[in-house]
Amino acid sequence: MKRLFVAIRIAPQIRLVQFIAKLKERLEGENIKWVDYENLHLTINFLGETPESMLDEICSSLEKVCKNFGPITFQLKGLGIFGLKKSPRVIYVKIVGGEELKALGQSVNTSFTDLKIQEILKPINPHLTLGRIRTVKNKLSFIELAGEKEDVVLQDVEVPELILYESILKPQGPVYIPLQKFELKFISHSL
Repeated sequence: MKRLFVAIRIAPQIRLVQFIAKLKERLEGENIKWVDYENLHLTINFLGETPESMLDEICSSLEKVCKNFGPITFQLKGLGIFGLKKSPRVIYVKIVGGEELKALGQSVNTSFTDLKIQEILKPINPHLTLGRIRTVKNKLSFIELAGEKEDVVLQDVEVPELILYESILKPQGPVYIPLQKFELKFISHSL
């Protein structure tokens, strides 16, 4: 069994790196597990524990899906916090202009349910997780932060490929191993 997920790698540019550094400084007293820069990604589909015997089918399915999409562009803009009103749990960057990204995610989900790899279609909510909030000392600081950073443009992103990753959980944090890359290369079937 391999713990698998399909994602888009985000190579952070200087503005995003600086933004994250300032967030870490401002929230220094909070108990947050920050995502390492080399692990920044947008999850398209989390498969979880998957038999290795299904790898060929998964790769074939992803190859077919990617032929229907060209490179996708969107913007990383604004800060969000899941669970803000009750109990903040994830701090993330919002995606603007992600309609194609949602369509790609839906196509991946559909292909996996068609193959019986997954039983249900998962909703697509694209976002870039920056950290997981373990405990909160000052909830008001999160509310203020989300309001202040709502319209900050952080990075323009062009996505040339999807990546199938294996996630290996270790005490110091997850290790993501790219198993295969799938180029987004729209192929017209008309003459």
